Amino acid sequence: MVNKIKTTMDDIVYISNHLRQEDIDECMTINGKLPIDVLKESFLTAKECIVGKENGVILCIVGVTKDNQIWMLFTREFDYMRPSIIKQAIPIVKKLVKKYGYLHGYTGIENIFIQKFVRILGFSLTEKSDINGFKVIRYKR
Repeated sequence: MVNKIKTTMDDIVYISNHLRQEDIDECMTINGKLPIDVLKESFLTAKECIVGKENGVILCIVGVTKDNQIWMLFTREFDYMRPSIIKQAIPIVKKLVKKYGYLHGYTGIENIFIQKFVRILGFSLTEKSDINGFKVIRYKR
């Protein structure tokens, strides 16, 4: 069972040291910053920010920005515990949509995992664009 809890700065440090390579690449390319800096800034400016833990291990972080952009980053440990968190993520996203209304986000064109994941969560993939020379696809719900 995955527990969702409010994020702390200690969580941010842990996550930045355990990110999946695809998420590191997106932080560096889209934002032009190190993952720790992206995570700190996103955490400090988010309307809401939670981590998903299973057996005490952080698997992911999810935040919603002031303009209702939802962002998700995953640790390498997520690959070993994926099925349980996917089932539990659906009602969490439904609650966020109910709370904030329209949600949207971006992921790299080559990040097929996130594209599949957001589809499972009920998001629609929309237009492709370019952010700082990085090809992305937008998702919304």
